[in-house]
Amino acid sequence: MTTAEIETFRTDMLAAHNQCRVQHGSPELAECEDLHRSAQSWADTLADTGFLQYNEAAGVGESIVFVDVNGQRPCGQQVTDEWYRESRHYSFNQPRWRKETIHFTQLVWKTTTQMGVGVSRVRGQDRWVIVTHYRPQGNTNMPGDFKKNVQPPT
Repeated sequence: MTTAEIETFRTDMLAAHNQCRVQHGSPELAECEDLHRSAQSWADTLADTGFLQYNEAAGVGESIVFVDVNGQRPCGQQVTDEWYRESRHYSFNQPRWRKETIHFTQLVWKTTTQMGVGVSRVRGQDRWVIVTHYRPQGNTNMPGDFKKNVQPPT
């Protein structure tokens, strides 16, 4: 992707994220250049290896997805929609951490205020890796965190 295409992808991801967040009473996210750089660096690393691995050293919230696009460029709305679909597995009546919903809960986490996005083509394959970093990180598992930060849609 060219620099301009990466910027367009980031803008699309931010807009799509904020559309979802507003439905759950969460404030809009702002772009963060530091998070863009860290997410892009990790996306480049994963594109070289072709393996999904979370960056334990990042100290931020993180969502990662590999996308098969059949010769097309990835779309920020489609990636966000994929993560948002996890909400069908989330119980707002019993809010808690669940492996099946970690992308959704980070997406709408109320106290998260910033995001950065990295996107890179996987070496030798027709697929892309997208990494999103969030600050402050969501999915913290202190008592009451999920109830406070993941609200049902209005």
